[in-house]
Amino acid sequence: MVREKMMEKGVFPDAQIYNVLMSGLCKKGKFPDAKLLVSEMLDRNLQPDEYVYATLIDGFIRNNELDKATKLFEVVMSKGIDPGIVG
Repeated sequence: MVREKMMEKGVFPDAQIYNVLMSGLCKKGKFPDAKLLVSEMLDRNLQPDEYVYATLIDGFIRNNELDKATKLFEVVMSKGIDPGIVG
């Protein structure tokens, strides 16, 4: 809803805004919707940062998808990004 209103006015979210939206969705138990936002980010040529990755890893863990959390963590670390250092 917020994202759509922003985009209607010609304001497009950056990685920080996407992270806030994803975090809120994860906390509300809407992890599938949060994952869709990552696809949207990539479609808009926005690269996820360590905060986005940390949010996704946390979302996988909260949804008992530990294998996916571990795999994403390994992929992110192989890119030289440490999602574990965000606060």
